[in-house]
Amino acid sequence: MIRRAIILSLSDITRDSRVLRHCRALAARGIAVSVISYGDPKVVQGLLEGDIAHFRVAEPMFCNVDRALLAVRLAAYRAMPSLPRSLAAANGIPGVRPLVEVTTQVLDQITDPTDVVIVANDWTALPAALMARGERGIPFHYDTHEFALEEHVGSLRWRILFPPLVEALEREGLARAKSVSCVSPGIAAAMRAHYALATTPEVLMSLPDSLPLPPKRPG
Repeated sequence: MIRRAIILSLSDITRDSRVLRHCRALAARGIAVSVISYGDPKVVQGLLEGDIAHFRVAEPMFCNVDRALLAVRLAAYRAMPSLPRSLAAANGIPGVRPLVEVTTQVLDQITDPTDVVIVANDWTALPAALMARGERGIPFHYDTHEFALEEHVGSLRWRILFPPLVEALEREGLARAKSVSCVSPGIAAAMRAHYALATTPEVLMSLPDSLPLPPKRPG
């Protein structure tokens, strides 16, 4: 029986309603939730309710040197792709390595890993989830918020450098994930077709936060 969930998201949780809903939904079922992300600690504390703990990673920052080094790593990876090289290349992306490190620290505090599940949000969380699965046997759920291969399709730099790495990580993640979900039927169908999946990912649509308003005739 699952008693603890560790939610991974390389995002500002104060602005990520989908991840906040994951936290609240699991906590409402009596599951102890640890969420690893970045975001103002004071704001995060006000947004989280119930048995939810927040572990902060530093917000990813890019400088010109970082961009140049990452471009070299991704170009080298593209010439000789493999899973170990995928994980090594991913660790060069700002925020990915800290997410792996904080996940390791949280897992080190858990005495019984058999009642733990990880929720990996988007492909940047897959290196940490794959680490936990490979080293500790902890199952994970993969939730993607977009069709990852086209995340920044409008950027020539992205199209040249990132898709081979994203595809390798996501293919491995999909093969090892206990379950998979995404945000729309179209993305679910695209993922199944691209990766030749045996089953279609579940669809959990994202709805905006809103206030209940009385019905009113259009003017």
